[in-house]
Amino acid sequence: MDNYMFKSEQDAYRQESKRTGVQITEHTESDQERDGSGHEDGPTTPSRLSRMEQLMERLWAFEIFALVISTLALLGLIILLRVTNGQKVPNWTVKPRHTKPFTVTINSVISIFSTAVKSTVLIPVAAAMGELKWMWFNSGHRLTDIQVFESAARGPLGAIIMLWSFRGRSLACLGAVIILGSLALDFGFQQLVTYPLRPVNLGPATIARTNEYFASRPGWITGTPLAEKGMVAAIYTGMYGDGKSFSVTPDCVTGNCTWTEDYTSLGFCSRCYSTTDQIVKQCSTFNYTFVDENGNPQVVGDPIPYCNYTMPSGQIIPGVNFTQGYPDPVFVDVSNRPASDTTYFGKPLTAHVATLSVMRAEWQKIADDQERYYDTITRVNATECGIDACVIKYHATMQKSNFTEVIIDTFINETDRLIFSDGDGGYTMPVYIHPPQSWTNHSNVNDSNIYSLGSITLQALQFQFGMNANQPLWGGRFIDSMFGQVNVDNDVVAYIRYLDEAGMEDMMSSLTSSMTTRIRAAPGEDTNSYGPGPHTIGITTQDMPHVNVRWGWIALPAAILLLSALLLVCTMIESKRQGATMLWKSNALAHFYHPLTKEGRNKLRDAHSAKHAEKIAQDMRVKWQVTDEGGRFVPIQGN
Repeated sequence: MDNYMFKSEQDAYRQESKRTGVQITEHTESDQERDGSGHEDGPTTPSRLSRMEQLMERLWAFEIFALVISTLALLGLIILLRVTNGQKVPNWTVKPRHTKPFTVTINSVISIFSTAVKSTVLIPVAAAMGELKWMWFNSGHRLTDIQVFESAARGPLGAIIMLWSFRGRSLACLGAVIILGSLALDFGFQQLVTYPLRPVNLGPATIARTNEYFASRPGWITGTPLAEKGMVAAIYTGMYGDGKSFSVTPDCVTGNCTWTEDYTSLGFCSRCYSTTDQIVKQCSTFNYTFVDENGNPQVVGDPIPYCNYTMPSGQIIPGVNFTQGYPDPVFVDVSNRPASDTTYFGKPLTAHVATLSVMRAEWQKIADDQERYYDTITRVNATECGIDACVIKYHATMQKSNFTEVIIDTFINETDRLIFSDGDGGYTMPVYIHPPQSWTNHSNVNDSNIYSLGSITLQALQFQFGMNANQPLWGGRFIDSMFGQVNVDNDVVAYIRYLDEAGMEDMMSSLTSSMTTRIRAAPGEDTNSYGPGPHTIGITTQDMPHVNVRWGWIALPAAILLLSALLLVCTMIESKRQGATMLWKSNALAHFYHPLTKEGRNKLRDAHSAKHAEKIAQDMRVKWQVTDEGGRFVPIQGN
């Protein structure tokens, strides 16, 4: 084995001498020199370990191993991201035997893999550029090119200088590109993963609903029930709600919930329309009189025209108004009876709860040329509203604790208008509403499409809006002398006085919304014996960070790794082609093994500073050659 290695070294010197044209003096070792007996220190035969190290050096084993580590780290990162992509950000708890448990985050694992890639991918690049440095001087080049190679291996500025100096004339320029590209590795790894917030299903979310409503309390009139206290509160809250929409409070602990399907519930619906066309106008004249000093009435001037305005239901706004002896102007007349039997609520449904009929008048004070002062009506209109039991279809969402419930549609059973409108001998009929299955999207199992309102409950609600304790909730007049004296029958009438038709619609909408919320939240005992249940089921979600991999950024470390492998392979091939017998790579001892010849050193001795030495080296072209003294940088002539 030793003889073979010696012979190989001799052959290498002969080939190098033939290739470079420089005569090499061969020195043949004696047997004593080969076995080491001629040295005082004993035999120098390479040990098995030394021969193994030389073999690994020639096979570029360490550089290949670094590439393998870098490749495995990148593959491990890809596998980790492939498994966790789209999932919640994972954490792993490590429980050592002798210390407290600690948590390892995905960022920590990514950092480990990325650090492994960054710390190993440039090892073969540095070795290849070091070896290419020596191969570069197999042909004549400036001595300062050594500094270019050294600087390029140390950082980006040197890499830029190499690219500018060599302009692609050396394979080492690929190494310079790799070094520059490696600067973006940290940026690429950081851009690789983001953590957007996405909803995560944490369990069911519920919204109150009902198919039935049965609730009342005993009244002070025998056999007449009253509306439950909660409903009475809801009625007053809704009437003064100024168009506010009321809704139940969903069971959503996180404040983020989704109900994918529309849902239905028994509720109350309102409707308003103009009944001005129902007003009957009757006109005549009256005499303007005053009482003289003898106490006798005296007529002043010609008769004054006036008109009275009435409804078929009996509502009236009289037009005769004289400040002495006549009533003050009636601005509003409110009744709980429909204007006539020809209106929508004139023939009520079985599900009808209440009617509100309002007449309004606008008045003007007159002072004529005969010094007569009186009031006259300038305009009259009327509005009728009502409440019916109905089925309401909703769609709901809840995001960031902001609950939004939208009414999609309503269903009112208008087919029972004539059948049950009079009841059975004064008995209030129960309400049954049966929407089609296609409208509710419910199956008919467990009577899911039947919605009912108990007869006693309906009677209590009707009594609440009717003659409750001989004082109707919706009934009375608003009279104003227009001199600061007002006479109002109740507070509801005073509120309605300043509502136009749009305001009436808002009031009724707010009222029915409040009443519906009440029956959904507290439908009464023994309610919901059938139907889909007291709640509609949704999904409770919470925004949690998820792993989102932007795979395009993996191309950067992958490209750096592939280029590093390519550079290493090309360097190994070029080194083999040039017949290199010793691989110095980036070993700094090579400068002592291959120094300048005496002639080159003498030129550098003339330098009086480091910059001056660089200038001399810039003008000195050298070539690595095998001389009688070994491998040397030999100055040559030419550019």
